[in-house]
Amino acid sequence: MWNEKVLIMNEIFSSYVQKDLSYLLNLDRPENCVKLIEWLSHTAGTRINYSTCAGDTALSVPTLKKYLWYAEHTFIVKSLTPFYKNKRKEISKSPMVYFFDIGMKNFAFGVFGDKIPQPLSGQIFENFIFSILYERIRNTPFPLHYWRTTDMAEVDFVIKKGSAIIPIEVKYAHLTKNTPGRSFMSFIDKYQPQIAYIINLTGRFTKKVNKTQIHFIPFFDLLYEDFTV
Repeated sequence: MWNEKVLIMNEIFSSYVQKDLSYLLNLDRPENCVKLIEWLSHTAGTRINYSTCAGDTALSVPTLKKYLWYAEHTFIVKSLTPFYKNKRKEISKSPMVYFFDIGMKNFAFGVFGDKIPQPLSGQIFENFIFSILYERIRNTPFPLHYWRTTDMAEVDFVIKKGSAIIPIEVKYAHLTKNTPGRSFMSFIDKYQPQIAYIINLTGRFTKKVNKTQIHFIPFFDLLYEDFTV
C-alpha cells in the first residue's frame, strides 16, 4: 500500500513537472524546473530571493519568474504579496510562496510519508493553514497577503476584506496563554483591526486589546462551516 502511494505521487510529480510544464514552456532542460519545485518546497512560507533562487536552480531571473508564473497558474503553488496600504509597494516587493498540495510539497522535499523533523513540522502546518484559508476566500474578492516590516516584525497572513483587515498568525504549539507575540502586537498597534486570529494546535481563548478582539483558536475550528473570515 505504501509503495503504491509513493509510485502514484511520483507519477503525478513527473507528469506535472517533467511533462506538462515542459510542454507548456517548451523546455530543453526540464530538470531545471524540477530543481525549482524542489527549491520552493524547502523555502515555502519565506520570501523569495530571486537572485538566490536563480543561482541555486541554474535559471536566469526572467526565466525563473516565468516558471513561477506557470507553476502558480497550473495550481502547484500560490504567491502571496506583502500587505501594504500602498498598492504600488505591494506589487513591487518579493512574494512568499505556498503549495496548494501538501503531499506534493513533501514529496518534492523528500519527506513524503517519513517522520517529519520538528522544524519542518511548523512549516508544513503553516502551509496547511494557508490551504484552508485560501479555500475559504478563493471565490471572494478578498486577497490574502503576508506582512513584514524592515525591522523583521511579521504576521503570517493578512486578509483584506473590503475596508476591514484581518491578521492571522499560525503557531505550531499547544498554546495555554492568551499572550500575542511582539510582531502580532506591532500589527495590531499599527492598524487596529476589529478582529484577529492566532491559530494553534489546541488552545481556545480570547483577548481584547484596545479595539481588537483576538481569537486564539485550534486549527480544526477552521474546518467548521460556521467559521468565516
